[in-house]
Amino acid sequence: MLSVADLPDPLSRQVAVEMRDWVLALKPTDAEKLNLTGKIIFSWDALEASYPDQARITDDYEEQRRRGIVEVFNQQSKPVPQRLAAHHDPDTVEIARKHGGECWVVVSSTNGIEHCYLEVAAPSPRMKNQAD
Repeated sequence: MLSVADLPDPLSRQVAVEMRDWVLALKPTDAEKLNLTGKIIFSWDALEASYPDQARITDDYEEQRRRGIVEVFNQQSKPVPQRLAAHHDPDTVEIARKHGGECWVVVSSTNGIEHCYLEVAAPSPRMKNQAD
């Protein structure tokens, strides 16, 4: 699992744990696709239908990030970009796994936050040392 230094805010740590548990418990057909291709992409509708709890977690995380970004714009007295002014459902949620054990959940949207990356598993220390 990722260290606190890698994910300093409690929300990211909590969501990373929940997403990691999801990846470990994927339906057999989804797990097989992830193992074969290294990634699996769900449309938002497919995610809501197949994994409603993860869709809710993803949506809540995206909304918290959006609110945080809007707060920064407001504190700096800058106009909030239109795409961040209101909540939008994501278009896709992708799970991408690398050879060293690194795993990411990537949430993408054409209307809201363009891309949201959340590392849910870091490369194993052994693989990191081999890369050095």
